[in-house]
Amino acid sequence: APESSLHALRLLAEVYRRARVLWPLDPAANGTVTVRIDQIKELSLEDIQSVYAAGDTWMLARRNALEAVVERHPLDYMTELLQEGYSAAILKFWKQDSRPANMDDRSLSRMSSGQSEGVG
Repeated sequence: APESSLHALRLLAEVYRRARVLWPLDPAANGTVTVRIDQIKELSLEDIQSVYAAGDTWMLARRNALEAVVERHPLDYMTELLQEGYSAAILKFWKQDSRPANMDDRSLSRMSSGQSEGVG
């Protein structure tokens, strides 16, 4: 399991975001969906992220109307799975830039040189 609570929460949030892609919100739905994370729950963050360097990816695979499973698959196998009608969503567990999403390189350089972003 990831050593940091923040990393664990980010991974879990990504799984839930992708589950919502596979099961869009439906006010008329009556029931719950089970999302299994067995394959990643005992791995370190480094182990989870290292699969991308090996040419693999993590995905959330829809098994049936009420269950999805986190699985590891080779990237070159993904096209075949999708062509066969396999319902899945890629999990973005790779390392992410720690800067805020609205920050670009120019904003960072202005901040480090003491310039502000200014309006107008």
